[in-house]
Amino acid sequence: MNFLKKNKVSILIFIIGLSLGAFIMSLFIPEVIVPLKDGNLPIVTLNDFSITSNEYYEALKSTSDIDYLTKLIDEKLLDKMYETTVEMKKEVQQEMQETIKSFTEYYGYSESEFLNLNGFKTEEAFFNLMLLEHKRELFVYDYVKDHLKNEEINNYYIKTLVPDMEIKTISGDEEILDEILDKLKNKSYDEIIKEYKNNISYKDYYYVSFDDKNINEDIYAEVLLLEENSYTTSLISINGVYHIIFKGDVKEKDNIDEIRNRLKDKITTEKINNDTNNELYYETLINLRKENGITFNDTILEEEYNDYIKLYK
Repeated sequence: MNFLKKNKVSILIFIIGLSLGAFIMSLFIPEVIVPLKDGNLPIVTLNDFSITSNEYYEALKSTSDIDYLTKLIDEKLLDKMYETTVEMKKEVQQEMQETIKSFTEYYGYSESEFLNLNGFKTEEAFFNLMLLEHKRELFVYDYVKDHLKNEEINNYYIKTLVPDMEIKTISGDEEILDEILDKLKNKSYDEIIKEYKNNISYKDYYYVSFDDKNINEDIYAEVLLLEENSYTTSLISINGVYHIIFKGDVKEKDNIDEIRNRLKDKITTEKINNDTNNELYYETLINLRKENGITFNDTILEEEYNDYIKLYK
């Protein structure tokens, strides 16, 4: 899943903000509560009075972040939907370490300073929050994919889908590639490779599908601009490397029914990648709670949650 990586900065800010909210809440929530005879729960007792759990709860509502409440809700829902497998733990652990590393290198923090400054008592607490975010990403992807309409899939197939194409590249020094461009007027790709193979890099991707993950996206984008059986007439610089890009034969489109699931994956990925403001992400999580019958017995929390979801509608 690429959702977190695509929105790494904004999601990390969200995670850190949520952790701070959780940290603040933890400062006030007692570990042991003893009930009173009248059903109230004593939090603090003084000579002439005590602070009841009801009073305490009302005070917490005025200071807590609604994101903390949604965290608790989503954990319960998503833990039932997505088992925490060993593989998932490894993936989240790697993402967590990359996150900590990026912050510690940028700000010069130690790992313990990073955790403490962001309200995490332990690395496990940060891991649990990252695990929740991972499951949220899984749900968003699955939900968007499952709710694609046939009309949307058919339109993508007709108007957007690119058939399989032959793609080849030659890469290397600018001066040598300029020389090769001139020779390509009279020589074939294979002849050029034979002549310059010790001085260049070259790759034949053969036929590349619309959802092929083994080709650089920038190279693929350049291929889309070319006519069939042609090549770039000027050098293309990608990440500081010069290329000559070749487009060969183009196949007919596969039957839509044979690639329908692949199309759904492609459309879903593009929708998520285009969700620059994370509106789709939050709307989908709101639907998760709604479809699981979220109701409130507290009018203040209900009003706060309704104000929260209005931001994404």
